[in-house]
Amino acid sequence: MNVVHISTIIPLDPERSALLDVKNRVLLLTLERLVSRFDIELPVVLSLLSGSDIHIRLDPVSGNPCLLFDDIPTLLDLIRPAQRNDRHNRQHMSMLLQHAGLSISLKFSGLIDQPRALSRELISTLCPSWAEDEKTLRGLLDFTQKVAPR
Repeated sequence: MNVVHISTIIPLDPERSALLDVKNRVLLLTLERLVSRFDIELPVVLSLLSGSDIHIRLDPVSGNPCLLFDDIPTLLDLIRPAQRNDRHNRQHMSMLLQHAGLSISLKFSGLIDQPRALSRELISTLCPSWAEDEKTLRGLLDFTQKVAPR
């Protein structure tokens, strides 16, 4: 597993689980956020990643391991258990479709250069199920408007 340190980042949500590396123009998500939908623990995911060619980046503020947005499909395939059940298959497919949709938006809408719009898009597509709570969403949007550069 290769560990790379991130420089010049903008948090896209209050928990710093979505980060924008401005210098390298890439989107990163914490592994914790990505695996929160699956019945798998972070140490297990890290051990699976150690045998792959996926690069792990560390958030310089919190030290949380992060993954490049483009590496999400590979991660999802790595954590998929040998015996697949219907629930896990639905989660896996849902995450792949969300990734594909956001990937298209990043490519054709120039979201990587618009942190505020990117943050809104992340909230609407990759937010965990608890974020459906109206108060939580309002808090996330307020945070987005405060931290994203104009």
